[in-house]
Amino acid sequence: SNREWTTGNYGVHTSSSKEFLLVLLEVIKQCQENHVGNYPLEWKAAALFLAAAQAPLPPKKDWPTEWPKETKNADNGRGRQPEAQEFLKELLEINRQLKEKKHQELSLEEGIMLRLYTGPCFEKYNVVPRGGGLDGCDNPFLESRFRELCCEKKGSEDGNSSTGGDEWSENRYTTSIHILTSGVVKMSKLSKAATVYRGL
Repeated sequence: SNREWTTGNYGVHTSSSKEFLLVLLEVIKQCQENHVGNYPLEWKAAALFLAAAQAPLPPKKDWPTEWPKETKNADNGRGRQPEAQEFLKELLEINRQLKEKKHQELSLEEGIMLRLYTGPCFEKYNVVPRGGGLDGCDNPFLESRFRELCCEKKGSEDGNSSTGGDEWSENRYTTSIHILTSGVVKMSKLSKAATVYRGL
């Protein structure tokens, strides 16, 4: 989705497509810079395919800021840099541990979805099961939040305009959530039981 929204936690203004492109660029750049052959061949093949099919990134001035100025963790308005981080190396290490314990390893697609879930898109992936039930939702706030984040009015340019028709187009991120859930289940095999504290 190219429709932009502002997250409720850190006030990041972005869109699903921008977040996906930024993570995609990380994958492509890391695979291209890996010359020692550590990454699986299928990862490199996928990176080549993605590089050929990749949509152009928005201008730098339109990149979402990691910590907007209005938050206490301000970064002076610097846009998030679409530069290679280390998450593929971390994915390799997680897979090493999973393989050592004879569990199924994470795929590159699952790694990408887990990466996206650590960013602003978590709001959309979380609100679908909470407020976007196929049989409706008993919580008016969650239902309205689902419509705000994942629905667009057909016929309108911005998804919210009253100039559109009465029908709504819903994006339930079905494939994304399916892959994300699969990745979380696999990673849970490495979880350790621990005491959890919750404030009252």
